[in-house]
Amino acid sequence: MNIKQFVFLTLVAASTALISACSPDTPQALPAVNEANCAPEAIAKIKDKGTRQEFASQCVRRGTFVPSPEKKW
Repeated sequence: MNIKQFVFLTLVAASTALISACSPDTPQALPAVNEANCAPEAIAKIKDKGTRQEFASQCVRRGTFVPSPEKKW
């Protein structure tokens, strides 16, 4: 192994370590879906974008589902 290969491999290992240190390993847990937590201010406090979007979609769909009556045209 020559010096160029050694330097290249060292830089790759260092950059991999830096990238993995910056990325979050565990996503933030979703809070309970209720009136207080579904307020826009509470949703904005969730830092992870994916978690925030998932929680907001659950807030929109909360409640009971009542199907509409069937129509026979």
